[in-house]
Amino acid sequence: TSVQEIIERPLAKATDSKSTSFHGSGREDIDARNLGWRPFVIELIKPKKRKLDLKKNGKQINKSKKVKVKGLKIVTDGKEIIRKLKTEKIDKSYLAEVEFEDKIDKIKLKNLKGLVKEQIVQKTPTRVVHRRADKFRRRYVKALSYKQINQKTLQLRIRAEGGLYIKELITGDDGRTTPNVVNILGNKVKKIKLDVIKLGEETRDYKIFYEKERIDLFSKPNDDFKTCYMQRFVWALGADHKIYPCCIMKYHKDFALADIREKTLRDIVYDANVIA
Repeated sequence: TSVQEIIERPLAKATDSKSTSFHGSGREDIDARNLGWRPFVIELIKPKKRKLDLKKNGKQINKSKKVKVKGLKIVTDGKEIIRKLKTEKIDKSYLAEVEFEDKIDKIKLKNLKGLVKEQIVQKTPTRVVHRRADKFRRRYVKALSYKQINQKTLQLRIRAEGGLYIKELITGDDGRTTPNVVNILGNKVKKIKLDVIKLGEETRDYKIFYEKERIDLFSKPNDDFKTCYMQRFVWALGADHKIYPCCIMKYHKDFALADIREKTLRDIVYDANVIA
């Protein structure tokens, strides 16, 4: 059962349409979950009825355990929206759980940061080259952070330009993607679980989130007065787009932790290499 089939079923039935045509923003591998909202247009072709209860239809679609929709509405400029869906390049954020064949070298982990802002050159992946032209594409990783789950498993949070093949960025695809995670770590991949967690840039909406482990650790009585633990909770954002440990250190370039033009705030907070 496809995403289109699940969405079209109640809509086609309510309008008694002959068929439908589905247009989504980008596409993913069949084994990758999409956990972020993705814009789409569904055309109802030759409908016999033109009145829809979209709230009701949305609830019918959402009964599925595989697909959820929100904000359904009828559009009059469908062709223009479809054109934008097909042509606009938007960033995508991924969460990948990667299991390696051997133990992960912690020293080499820091080198993964080199993937950010370096041009990634990819030939069409071997898994799809039989149905697509074998050509080069060049894309960029916008942000990358990692968290080691166990000796052989790594969680990667990646924000990249649309069109970058993430699995191949990790595996290298036998040299068809360079640079790549496997070459940097010198460790072959055994298994990848991939989720798409966001499409597009960060919104202006701010959400409060925290790591409970940090609260537990730094709320204990402190007898080490050489360190200011308040900076674990309160950072300062300068007009120069940089994050600083606190307002006292703001605009001192030596104390800048990261640049929000290069990473999202969430990526900075969860970056194991950012020491506040």
